[in-house]
Amino acid sequence: MSALMNADPDFAVLREDLAVLKRDVASLIEYMKCGATNTVRNAADQIDRGVRSLRQQARAEGEARPRQSATSSKSSPLSR
Repeated sequence: MSALMNADPDFAVLREDLAVLKRDVASLIEYMKCGATNTVRNAADQIDRGVRSLRQQARAEGEARPRQSATSSKSSPLSR
């Protein structure tokens, strides 16, 4: 009987440790989920910024190129 009485406090400690471990694991999982979400969001933001930058560069290059009109001084090989 003495052995059973000594085992109860040990089981209580183990139950408490298990409860704490479960809480810690749950917190870690939530932390990792948030981290993964933030990583995906950051990657999407970087892609958006890159696309906007490329569009601006394309517009700037398009505006910088001289436009050739239909009455250009250069003649087309088909107009000869």
